[in-house]
Amino acid sequence: MKKKNILFFVAVFFAGSVFLAGNAFAGYATLSWNANTEADLAGYKIYYDTVSHAGTCPTGYANSIEVPTSANTGHWFKELTPGQTYYFQVTAFDTSDNESGCSINPGEVSKVVTFRGDINPTPDHAVDPLDFSILAAVYGQDLCGPENKADINRDCLIDPLDFSILAAEYGSSF
Repeated sequence: MKKKNILFFVAVFFAGSVFLAGNAFAGYATLSWNANTEADLAGYKIYYDTVSHAGTCPTGYANSIEVPTSANTGHWFKELTPGQTYYFQVTAFDTSDNESGCSINPGEVSKVVTFRGDINPTPDHAVDPLDFSILAAVYGQDLCGPENKADINRDCLIDPLDFSILAAEYGSSF
């Protein structure tokens, strides 16, 4: 790697820890589901909480969001608490605002949330040099989609903003 590139990455690393401290320690989770095929589908509703509500959906969940059909069959949560387990359920709703029952297969799903900067293919719940190397390897590429963890800020471009978020979380673990 050229000296100029190394200096750039080091500068971004340190700048990120100063400028994005407010965004540090935000966790992420990607939720995906099978598409509803009804013609009058308007969107999906995702219920989530830090406590399981299996068998009682949608009653009891502390949070819910509506996701339009344009979101296809997935949603990326970016402001969850790292180290916390979250529980999720999905329903569909139609253009008349009728809501389906909660997903049956697999039903409620759970995930231990990790840091946004923990972009390893298998999260190790630490933001470390491996994450930095992965991000550096794809720097400058246009990469979209929920499977692409390297696009940390979800703007479909691996750029200095992604490095800033990683830098602000660097060294974090649980």
